[in-house]
Amino acid sequence: MALGASLIEKHYTLNNKLPGADHPFALEPAELVAMVKAIRATEQARGRAGKHVSDAEKELYAFARRGLQTTRAVAKGEVLKLGDNLEILRPGKHPLGAHPRFLDKVEGHRARGPLTHGHGVLVEDVE
Repeated sequence: MALGASLIEKHYTLNNKLPGADHPFALEPAELVAMVKAIRATEQARGRAGKHVSDAEKELYAFARRGLQTTRAVAKGEVLKLGDNLEILRPGKHPLGAHPRFLDKVEGHRARGPLTHGHGVLVEDVE
């Protein structure tokens, strides 16, 4: 479980002294309860696989996450260029732009319309 198993097979018996090949190494009831408790504790210690924004973090997440933002007013048809009129910034009170992984879809393209200073640039904002 600690390494990520999602299924465990274990033999179960009411008494290890019963006749049969599997009884000597099977778990008795108290041992099965202890094993399940240990598995649940391990699952809890491992946490969840993905990152999730908690309710307490949502306001900060919207404010502080980095996105593609204009650093000055941009005219319709003007080419967006990192370091000139485009940066990867936290939006503050402005709308958040596209995730920085979309920089190649924005930088070097022309603005479809005028963009204000601090505008969160989306892929749809460029031609």
